[in-house]
Amino acid sequence: MRQVDFTTELKEKAALTDRVLEQVLADQTGIPSRLKEAMRYMLFSPGKKVRSAMVLWCCEIVSGQVNPSAMIGAAAIEMVHTYSLIHDDLPAMDDDDMRRGQPSCHKQFDEATAILAGDGLLTLAFEILSTQVADPCAALKMVRTLSQSAGPSGMVAGQMEDLMAEHVAGTMELLR
Repeated sequence: MRQVDFTTELKEKAALTDRVLEQVLADQTGIPSRLKEAMRYMLFSPGKKVRSAMVLWCCEIVSGQVNPSAMIGAAAIEMVHTYSLIHDDLPAMDDDDMRRGQPSCHKQFDEATAILAGDGLLTLAFEILSTQVADPCAALKMVRTLSQSAGPSGMVAGQMEDLMAEHVAGTMELLR
């Protein structure tokens, strides 16, 4: 069994994801420049990209190497994660001025642009899964899995619970 340096492997997977994200955004010629700038600002802000790396590692475990569908899946996961961070920082949510050591999207741009950047990343994630994953069955499974995980009974539900917990005294039961 070969030794693996986790930090090096994570950086390599993040760099691969960034290359895919760069290409995806370059292919999107219809996005207004300010909106694309806000999307880029958050997608390429300092961050480890652990979620996208996990997609790529899982692909390696299952198939022995990273394939193009996994690279698109990793980019889609990163887009959904970034959308959630943008929306989480908004004044109506957690109202954070900083994200990953830099001004949050609504502080760097404005609130409306931040909302649209998040919306754009969320929908673009599903667009690339449905148009750039060659196997239609795999694409459908990826879209279904991501939409269920990120949707109203997944990540969105978690955000709702987070908001509801802001005005409640903390307990171990609530934490669980």
